[in-house]
Amino acid sequence: MGLSILLVDDYVENTEMMSHMLHILGHQCTSAHDGKSALALLRDARFDLLITDDRMGTMSGFDLAAAVRADSSLPQLPILLISAYEYEPDELSRRMAASGIDAFLPRPWTPEKLRSTIESLAKRSTDV
Repeated sequence: MGLSILLVDDYVENTEMMSHMLHILGHQCTSAHDGKSALALLRDARFDLLITDDRMGTMSGFDLAAAVRADSSLPQLPILLISAYEYEPDELSRRMAASGIDAFLPRPWTPEKLRSTIESLAKRSTDV
């Protein structure tokens, strides 16, 4: 499959662990540690998928996704939100729809669940 993935999380340990797993799964990974840096990277490089944490310093994953969706100069790539926070299902669905997030993966995730979620998003983006 070999996707180019932008991974955004304000905890370096989280990006290192997931980046390692994404490489094992055959993907290329670029990391950013805040939403502002992620937006700059999205303007300068091509990515197939954006994976973001939801709770980061100045810009949440929901805010980042909404900014991507609102900016017509940015590619409208699939967005995967990852979180350890337990949302009420209705709240999560509402916030995902409002910000344009395509999928949610709760922490702790398993490599199998990460792989299957990425494959599902990649398939959806090629079906469009």
